This record gives sequence, structure tokens and C-alpha cells, in this order.
Amino acid sequence: GILTRNVKQNSGHQAPYRIFFVDLKNKSEKEIELSNFQEIGYEVWALKYFERKNGFLRIINKSTSYWLNESEIVKKKFSITEWQDFLINNSDIFFNFYANEPGLDLLDRPSNEGKILKKLSGVLDEIHLTKEKNGKWSKVRVVKRKEEPCISDLDDEDNVEYKIEGWIKIVNENGLPNLWFLTRGC
Repeated sequence: GILTRNVKQNSGHQAPYRIFFVDLKNKSEKEIELSNFQEIGYEVWALKYFERKNGFLRIINKSTSYWLNESEIVKKKFSITEWQDFLINNSDIFFNFYANEPGLDLLDRPSNEGKILKKLSGVLDEIHLTKEKNGKWSKVRVVKRKEEPCISDLDDEDNVEYKIEGWIKIVNENGLPNLWFLTRGC
């Protein structure tokens, strides 16, 4: 199928903000809900996909058969990026990443058998990605803050409890991020 705004049912003042999946076989039209998008920058949104096969991407979830042609996506000047590459390539823009709940283990090597150095969770554990990766693992520098930087009166260096390096799995087995980041700053 294709994604488009140009469908009969897309009318009214919200029309520029709606996107529809049109099944090219049966010509059915289905609005893509906002929950299927993720803000990846200030007012910059990405449509999440979860499966990639034979030049096609499957969007939404396993209960749908919404497949998009990769070459058509690129032809329309959109990019296709795996989460791990997106996070690493944009680490200079977002600066800080944080572990999804219930947290992440910081390990001494890129392996589930590695020694756990720390459990990372919450906004006091700032995760800084390096460009070094091994499979789904990324080497990181972690800054443990004394106070939440967005509301602290401490200057940057006085707010550091400790710094440590190690490895985390930045994407889960489904290829989704184990990290979150602020797209709009504090």
C-alpha cells in the first residue's frame, strides 16, 4: 500500500495532520493513528515500523498487514533508519538519553554474560552514546547526577555524583529503543 493525505474522507481543518494507509489491492483507506508515530525531534515525527522483509516495511503492529515498499519511501525523499543507528547518529543532537522503565543494566562488556556495573534508571542517570557498537549493544558514558539538571541550581560539574563507562543494549529484541530522550529540551 501507500501512505497519503489525498483520500476522500480526509477533510476539515485537521486534514493536513492526518495520514492514511491505502491498500492498493482492495483500495481500502485506514487512518494511521497518532500513537503509531514517535516524535524524534522538535515537531519532527517518524512512523514506526517493526518488520523488514524483501524490500518492504511492515508498519503499525502484527495484527495489521500494512506493508510499504522501501524504494517508494526513498523515492518520496523519506529515510528508513533502524532505531539503533538513529540513536547513535543523533547522539550529538539529543545529548542525553535515559533508560526505559524498569531500567537497564550497564555491563562491562557487550554480552548478557557481562558483569553488571550499575542499574540505570530515571533522569539522574544520563546516558551518553558513543559511536562504538557491537550488535544491539552500544558503549556508553553515564553521568550520575545529584539533582535533576532541568530544575537544579547546581552548575554542571557540581551536579555530578560520578561518571562510569560500560555497555548497554540500546534496542530490545523487537528492535525498539530501550532508551528515551527529550525532543523539546527541559
